[in-house]
Amino acid sequence: MFWWRFLLGAGLIWLVVVLGWADHRSALPGAMLLPLAVGISLLSTGEFLALAKASGISPFSTWPVYVGNIAMLLAAWLPVLAGSENSGVGSGQSVGPERLWAAPGWVLLALAGALLVAMLEEIRRFAGPGGITSRLGVASLGLLYGGLLLSFLVLLRMGYGIGALASLIIVVKMADTGAYFVGHLIGRHKLAPRLSPGKTIEGTLGGLVWAWAAAWVVFTWLTPALTPYAEAPSPNSGFPSSGLLEGRSTSAPPVQPARADPCPWWGWTSYGLVLGLVGLGGDLAESLLKRDAGRKDSSQWMPGFGGVLDLMDSLLWAAPVAYLWWHLGWVW
Repeated sequence: MFWWRFLLGAGLIWLVVVLGWADHRSALPGAMLLPLAVGISLLSTGEFLALAKASGISPFSTWPVYVGNIAMLLAAWLPVLAGSENSGVGSGQSVGPERLWAAPGWVLLALAGALLVAMLEEIRRFAGPGGITSRLGVASLGLLYGGLLLSFLVLLRMGYGIGALASLIIVVKMADTGAYFVGHLIGRHKLAPRLSPGKTIEGTLGGLVWAWAAAWVVFTWLTPALTPYAEAPSPNSGFPSSGLLEGRSTSAPPVQPARADPCPWWGWTSYGLVLGLVGLGGDLAESLLKRDAGRKDSSQWMPGFGGVLDLMDSLLWAAPVAYLWWHLGWVW
């Protein structure tokens, strides 16, 4: 089982790295990673609905959840893509945060539309009182889990580039790995024995140290390599009329927003520690759903790892926090 888990884990890492690099080099932002995100959404949504059904609650119609989750991912991708095409951007690095402003609103509209459709399905199939609120609660949580939270990974990649997305994945997964190894080596005190008997306080502290170290490595070497520092702007920068007067086209702004200075120590420190803690919360939250359903794993299609939710639980929780750090410029 160890070697199978090792080989499968190495294969998954290789796949993500190859797709991420291809997406970074692509002329169409997000084109290589969006199909992967759609596949993850479909599988994780199916696993969540299966857990809900095992716990005794299942919506009459599950298609609004699937369709709504895919709609949210597309809503996070299409508006910024259209903005990049209109501006003449020809690189897949990112479209820049300044063109990301409309995408969150479209994501929320897609979420609202999916909720309305789920309620309309309950209205259409109403046969008597009982279980309606529970079924709508499952549909709503399914939309939040497999759509809204996942859309933040798309927003992070589109607005801030592949380095931002890589920073989230590396920090959170290093926290998971550190907690696993430290917990197995010196773990003695259980963190949440009823939810996750294998987690220990010592492992949690070790995972935070690994997350902090991973953040230092990422923001010292990886993100500077993917997002170069800015040079001093010219006196006429930002004034489109200067280009027109000189007979030059001004329709193509910089492809990737340049960094003005290195990431401050407090930025990557808080990023690593907070994402490590939030990722742990996501892991425990999924354990809560599995315990309620009487399951050990969200599915069995990846022996040794469980299902897609078992791999994505910490990332889904951490994605909005990572987006907040990048959006506020704390690690930019």
